This record gives sequence, structure tokens and C-alpha cells, in this order.
Amino acid sequence: MADSNVLPTHQSRQVPFDLIPKVLRPGTLNLFGGASGVGKTAMLAEWLVRFRDGRTICRQPTRIPPGIGIVTCDRGWHSHQEWFDRVGFPDIPRYSIADDLSFNLDAFQNGALLFKVLETAILRLRLPPESLVVVDPIALFIAGTLLDYKSAALSLLKLGRICRQLQVTIIGSMHTCKQKGGTENTFLRPQDRILGSAALSGYTDTQLYLVGPEETETDYYELGWVPHNGPNDVFRFARDKKTGLFIPYAVSESERAQVQAYLCALITTELAGTKMEDIVQAAEDHLRITRRTVQRHLDDLITAGRVEKVGYARYRRIVPS
Repeated sequence: MADSNVLPTHQSRQVPFDLIPKVLRPGTLNLFGGASGVGKTAMLAEWLVRFRDGRTICRQPTRIPPGIGIVTCDRGWHSHQEWFDRVGFPDIPRYSIADDLSFNLDAFQNGALLFKVLETAILRLRLPPESLVVVDPIALFIAGTLLDYKSAALSLLKLGRICRQLQVTIIGSMHTCKQKGGTENTFLRPQDRILGSAALSGYTDTQLYLVGPEETETDYYELGWVPHNGPNDVFRFARDKKTGLFIPYAVSESERAQVQAYLCALITTELAGTKMEDIVQAAEDHLRITRRTVQRHLDDLITAGRVEKVGYARYRRIVPS
């Protein structure tokens, strides 16, 4: 029986194992969305050094690609270099369009040239076949407007062909829109916030997204991936205060107990209960935690039989009999 992780192509060439099983497949075009400044470059730098060293990513095993590189378009390399220095990958093969003063920026206005421009940029990295390339951002290589479904779809089909022709796997960064206030203005799925039409998800292999605490009203960052051929998953991260790099989010049992003890002290035992707004305000002022975190702890306290909800947005502490 053939190995299920090695798929023959029409040229009868065997495709290598996935870079991340069922998440990042070889020769594919993938999107990584996030608001400007949320930390996409820092996260991608950490991912690339983990691929280089064969370490896990989000608890998943990785395959070391033959080569790793990055093409940047938005800012000079110096703003990216800092993150790659911090993760220990300062010499990553790279090409910065912003730093190349000989590059004709008007080429981005010509839809017919876009794909040749990207192909040339990737070839400048001088990577072997089956390498992994980050394109930051990839929106400049999508012809027309991002909201035009047909032009975006055709562009993504052509970009996917480049992946197969050059035998590279691409992770292209994309901007997402800022979350509007109020639950009525939120998106059902975080990946739907990637700027542009639905073609961006329909014509790419895996969508990844990074959401910050200020957008989700939590005290952690949320990283999610949505593969077409594998299960969705979500992971929580914090950021190291000294380096700014992402670290797994964790709350110790002692910290959780202290927070819940404080919340219980705020909540009355009277039948009328304590207003949710008063609980949140005190928790924000004294514990520096968000409304969503307060709600999560209250749900835990209700499950544990220490608190009950009485009426709309009011809570009462249960006195043990």
C-alpha cells in the first residue's frame, strides 16, 4: 500500500511530507492574516526558525524544508531584521523590494507583470526546490481590487501555479480589518476578517490568523489555522515582556485560585446579587484582567457551585451549608 503522506503528481514525482501534517502542505499557497502591528512578523520569524531546527509548532511536528526564505514588500528589511535577530535566524535568505532602489514599483500597477515579479523575487532567494517562502505582504501580487471576487480568484490561481512551478510552499501575510465595537459588529469567524473577497479563503490552501487581546477582549493572543484538508485549531499565546516574542499562554492553578477568590469576595450573598458591571470594573482596576477573562472565571465558579447567576447580569455567592 502506498504511503498516505506521499502523493504522486501527474509527472509521477513524489511529493514530500507536509511541513505541518494536514496544515501546511508542500507546493501550496497559504494566507496568514492579522491586523497591522498585532505581531505577524514576530510570529512568522519564530515559525521559520522552528522549521529550520525541526522543532514543533503549536505542539505539531514539522518537516525541515530544504530551504527557507522571505520576500518583503512593505517596509525596509531593518524592521524585520530585529525579529529574526531575536529568534536566532539573522542570516535568513531574503529579498526586500522596499530596499531595492532599482525595482520599478510601477510594475505593481500592471496586472500582467505581477506574477513574473513574484517569480523573480522568489528566484532571487536562490533556494532549492521544495523550500518554504514567506511573502510579506502578498496582497500586492493580487491583481485588481481585493473585493473583486473574480480577479482575486484568478490571481490566486496563478500564484498557486507559481508555487507548483517553482516547487515552493508560500505563506503570504495579509492584513485584517480592526474589530468594531459591539457584538453586533463582529465577524462569526476570525478568518473572515482578512481584507478582501471570499476568494482569498476559497482559493488558498490554509488560512491562519492572529488576533490580539485588544480585539477579542481577552488577556491573550489567539492564533488559529483553518486548513481545507485538516481540522481547524486555535492556540493561545502571551508575549515575553523583555523580547516581545510569543510564548504559550498559561495560568497557574495558584493564580487562578487567587483571581477566583478575589471575585468571590466582590460578589454578595444577598438574593439581589452583584451587577456584572461592578465585578468587571473592580477586576479591571485591581487585577488588570479583561471582561472576557472575568466571564470565564465566573463560568468556572458557577460550575464549581460557588456562584450562581440571578437575573440579568447579576451574580450571587453561594454560602456553603
